[in-house]
Amino acid sequence: MGAVIGLGLAAFAALGSGKIARETLAPGAIASVNGNMILRADFARALTAVSVGRTNPLLPADEAGILARLIEEELLVQRALDRGFAQADSQLRNALVNAVTADVIARSQSRPVSEQDLQSYYQKNVGRFTVPARYSIRVLFFTGQGGGERMAEFDQTLADGENPSELVRIFGGKTLGVPRGLLSARKIIDYIGPVPATGLDDLHIGQWSRAIPDRRGVWRVYLEDRIEAKIPPLPEIAEQVRVAFTNERDDAALRHFLNAMKKDADINYSNEINP
Repeated sequence: MGAVIGLGLAAFAALGSGKIARETLAPGAIASVNGNMILRADFARALTAVSVGRTNPLLPADEAGILARLIEEELLVQRALDRGFAQADSQLRNALVNAVTADVIARSQSRPVSEQDLQSYYQKNVGRFTVPARYSIRVLFFTGQGGGERMAEFDQTLADGENPSELVRIFGGKTLGVPRGLLSARKIIDYIGPVPATGLDDLHIGQWSRAIPDRRGVWRVYLEDRIEAKIPPLPEIAEQVRVAFTNERDDAALRHFLNAMKKDADINYSNEINP
């Protein structure tokens, strides 16, 4: 009690002149400035920050000075808002937006995540966590309608039992190659486009595709190897699922907060705007 009284007396001295009074404040508040509360938690954090590196404990006068600084800071913030600085200064405006956004997300993140939450989210979004199938392929492209004589030669050489590597060497020509190794269908499409990538799941390992017509010719695709798509069990990817769940939940909390504010706000659009 003596320390609190000491802090109170020192605080009155530190604050100097002004309308200063004692009153019962909301739980968790240590002072109010024009109705805005200064929280004990903020005061405690300020005390901790100042105490770092000190060998002697803070005296009541030190604590009073820190409280006075928080009050002065609140006065300056209120003055800045009254003067419209948040509207005129884009950096300040962005800082305020980021602070409110961070506060909403922090409140959402404080909510615990149960195993039932993770299980339900995993089951509803299992496709997001599925490891896609991967393929190792060789490709040939024959220009002209139907692939021309060159593809007829390929078919004859294939029928004679020539191995895929030799077929690619003989008939590869200017075909854009696909890197060796296992690639997802999306990555294969990045290299050669969607047309020759169709039907990969219909091929057996060690099989050449039928002719696949494209705008300027015909593709032939050889499947060297394939690893089927895999759905990892939840225990293997629990942390990944937890991160995805909390990110989506936090985004939803921010959207709900913004929608509620817009519902309570008086928003008017210009006649030429069609929101």
